[in-house]
Amino acid sequence: LKKLKRQDDMARRARFYVEVASLRILDHPRVAQLADSNADEYQGDDELFLITERISGDDLESLVNSRRVELLEALAIVDKVLETLEFCHLRKVLHRDLKPCHIITRDGNFYDPVLIDFGLAFSEGIERQADCTRASEGVGNRFIVLPEQLGEGEDKRDFRSDITQCVGILFFLLTGEIPGIIRDSQGKKPHERYRMPEFVGHASHYISRTLNRNFDI
Repeated sequence: LKKLKRQDDMARRARFYVEVASLRILDHPRVAQLADSNADEYQGDDELFLITERISGDDLESLVNSRRVELLEALAIVDKVLETLEFCHLRKVLHRDLKPCHIITRDGNFYDPVLIDFGLAFSEGIERQADCTRASEGVGNRFIVLPEQLGEGEDKRDFRSDITQCVGILFFLLTGEIPGIIRDSQGKKPHERYRMPEFVGHASHYISRTLNRNFDI
């Protein structure tokens, strides 16, 4: 059960409606399914709520805090997340808030990671109807800070932002470090700031080179 915290904020009420409307068109086994909501009444004064299915299992933050994630495990998780994102993107829905606590491995199965919390989702048709996201409005999270999501403009409505956040998830699974800003004051990217684990270094030259190339991009 999720209730809107600031029920008197019309912009947040409209955003809540976008979240629910997005979930309605995302009928996918790795997206937490909507069970009930009264978000259609966002223009009124009813207390808005939404209910989704309960996903049993650990989120990725808890997983990394409990033990080291092996390379093949991390790749399996990210591969399925990318498949789910592709499904969302084909339906013109961007998540825009991918981070470890928003991905749950159902019953601990690395091949069944479930996306939750579409509170910052963007869907052009739904947004136009709700009229809630301004170009000057910042979105995203501090897990990985994307420059296009901070300033004004339409860049924050780009599918590539989701992909970049997903690469940040892979980086976190392998290192246990939050990628944060794309470049620090010395111009270093996350994978240049932190030492990669030995088990990645012991992988084949091709795998290590491919990982670094993806992190570079």
